[in-house]
Amino acid sequence: EAKDLMEINVIEGLGKKVGDVAKEHNSSALKEWSDKIMSHSKKFEINSIEKELGGFRELVKKMKD
Repeated sequence: EAKDLMEINVIEGLGKKVGDVAKEHNSSALKEWSDKIMSHSKKFEINSIEKELGGFRELVKKMKD
């Protein structure tokens, strides 16, 4: 269980970093993603975390287009 907690902390850290980038670039899409991943992490909603992580690449791709 300690390993799972450490992984959740890493994901929360990623969410925070993405939130910082969202603020820096005034990106509502990144802010929304960050908020979701942080919320899911705090609630240990593993399926939702996996879904959000899986969609991150597509989100970034859309932002580039």
